[in-house]
Amino acid sequence: MWATRDEDIINKRFAIAFEDIRNAFETFLKNRPKNRPFVLAGFSQGGKAVVELLKIMPKDVYQQMVAAYVLGYKVTPDDTLASTNIKAAQGPDDIGVTICYNSVSDVKYIQPVVAAPCAFCINPVNWRTDDVPATLHDTITVSVAQKEKVLVVKGYSGSEYSPIMGFLNVGDFHSAEPWLYKECLEENIKNRIEIFKKTRF
Repeated sequence: MWATRDEDIINKRFAIAFEDIRNAFETFLKNRPKNRPFVLAGFSQGGKAVVELLKIMPKDVYQQMVAAYVLGYKVTPDDTLASTNIKAAQGPDDIGVTICYNSVSDVKYIQPVVAAPCAFCINPVNWRTDDVPATLHDTITVSVAQKEKVLVVKGYSGSEYSPIMGFLNVGDFHSAEPWLYKECLEENIKNRIEIFKKTRF
């Protein structure tokens, strides 16, 4: 879908796929134990699906959402205006929020189709939104570029991932988004669930 890099074409094609996603989510809600909290997470096109689900999510359902993780995709300023369900995470402990990030080796490698314009970004290593860097796996430095709202990653080549369509995985780390920060995400999801249980039950 990203191959065209044309937002209008992408949105038209995504609308078709989103019918299945919405139906699947509705089925999940029908079969989910009442009042059981849940987490939404999606990578790349799945990240776009999370954003679109947030826009149509009823308030009573949103109240049961621990957090939404949008990995390797953007949350645009227009998205934030489209729904009050989309609230930027400010740290490791807030609930009912959206976690969003894209990773690049330099801001010149930002791919608009997945990463711009983006309204907010949080560092999944230190869970900060400012530019204070964090160290991952001893040798990788991760910081938030304040203007562009992306993660700038130093000390990591991403060479294990081949270029996709000649533009993804070229100076950005698109394919690595869920895996590079895997341990950080796992720990954070558990943390937010525990906080949700303590504060909402």
